[in-house]
Amino acid sequence: MRFTAGLSLRNAGLMLAIALVCALLMLGVYAISANGIAQQRAAAEAALWLELLPRSAYDNNLLASPVALLPAEAAALGVAPGSPLYIACRQGAPVALLLPVTSHEGYAGPIELLVGIYVDGRIAGVRVRAHQETPGMGDKIDIQHSPWILSFNGRSLQLPSIDRWRVKADGGAFDQFAGATITPRAVVKSVKIAQEFIAAQQTTLLARFQTAPANPLQQAPP
Repeated sequence: MRFTAGLSLRNAGLMLAIALVCALLMLGVYAISANGIAQQRAAAEAALWLELLPRSAYDNNLLASPVALLPAEAAALGVAPGSPLYIACRQGAPVALLLPVTSHEGYAGPIELLVGIYVDGRIAGVRVRAHQETPGMGDKIDIQHSPWILSFNGRSLQLPSIDRWRVKADGGAFDQFAGATITPRAVVKSVKIAQEFIAAQQTTLLARFQTAPANPLQQAPP
């Protein structure tokens, strides 16, 4: 009986050790996978920011020196405090400001956007960062499904006039989608908000960028 009991204890201990080793291996695989996924997401996010304006338009390391949005600034744009705003420069002179803005008026949930605005007020580009809109309808705001988002390029608060920064169904200048007016309406409104924010805060934001100790306006790597 003692021999049997001892054998059972040894077997139980061996099984426990095997279970612990398997658990540690699984945790290791998960950690590696999670790290890889996080890196892929970060790379995709960076690529999306860089789509907002032509590479030839600036020569600084664009994503190296973000300006963190203060709580009141972030609230005006519907994003989290500390969200990054980037400033593109050429030969030390600011060229454009790239910022996040979120609409909470989407059909199926928040619509997160990235907007690039030249210092003269013209829109360099707009991209959808995340959304939950209806496939085949509202998802046409995403450049992967439709070129609609490119209709903002070159626009400003003066072109069209500010009272026409609405979809055509509301008397504005921007197309809506058949059966999905809410989604483009939310995007147009948020792009307008981003422009108004930059028009009001550009001087302050540029001053913070220029005086940031970690920002030497370094050249981008070739």
